[in-house]
Amino acid sequence: MKYIFSLLVLCFCLLPVQAEERILLPFGVQGVPYYEGPEADYMDGFAIDGQGNLYFTGGGAEHPVLFCYSQKERKTLYRVSLPDATSGALCYTDGKLYLLEQWRKGATHDLTLTQINPSDGKILSRKKLNCPDGFSNSIFTDNQISVKETKMSDKGEVTGVDFKYCLYDLQGEITKRQMDAPYDLDDKVLSSFADGSSTQYVGRYQNGYVFYDACPENQYDWSVFVWVDGQGRKIKQSKALYKKDIGGPMMSSSEGNPEEHKKIAGDFLYLLGEKDNALCVNKYSLKELFAD
Repeated sequence: MKYIFSLLVLCFCLLPVQAEERILLPFGVQGVPYYEGPEADYMDGFAIDGQGNLYFTGGGAEHPVLFCYSQKERKTLYRVSLPDATSGALCYTDGKLYLLEQWRKGATHDLTLTQINPSDGKILSRKKLNCPDGFSNSIFTDNQISVKETKMSDKGEVTGVDFKYCLYDLQGEITKRQMDAPYDLDDKVLSSFADGSSTQYVGRYQNGYVFYDACPENQYDWSVFVWVDGQGRKIKQSKALYKKDIGGPMMSSSEGNPEEHKKIAGDFLYLLGEKDNALCVNKYSLKELFAD
């Protein structure tokens, strides 16, 4: 969104916003599941339910685990293995918890939508999605599933990224094909997302949209949240966050610093980072974040 990029620098005149609350959760067998790679740590799924309970998945294909933590009681509710599954993105809506399993088998991909009982972590159902012959990654967005297609050769080999997307509902049925952007928003709002910019759509707030830029104007020590109106024409507010306070961005199995690690739940924004060898859950009041 070029009209946003040109104005992001204005927010650096403001003091960085402080989180209303920060929760540090340990990684490992007693805490948040993750995969320790040679160059970075990987933590896949993140979701929040109506009671403020936090859900995390990690461990990849070898040791997938679902971890549930209560903000109110400040304790672990459960930590369970996910049999015959892989870790992936999470979505909580209407009392249901969904896991998006992206399996990689050589040059082919399988994508499975799994419904989980949020009260105990047990798998309720699984459905393999009818996906394009090739895709590179998948995300939950506005309680839908967006899948990025890839170009495939006659031999089934990936030859490039097509920047085309398919959209699915939470029953696993396709609703849109060949979208030009990963998010199902008005073209006016998405006018420059197809150029590979670092801006991500986080979610809806009141009658507008919240976006995130990890590196605005090449300012590597800052990140920015931007709130625009429903037509995407007017910036209502933009606020800078200091990365030293948030913690370092993490990888997921599909990409680095993913949309998955930024979620809106009610009037709050949650932003994940890695800090002091633990997962830092930064909680911001949207009313305060976007106050005049």
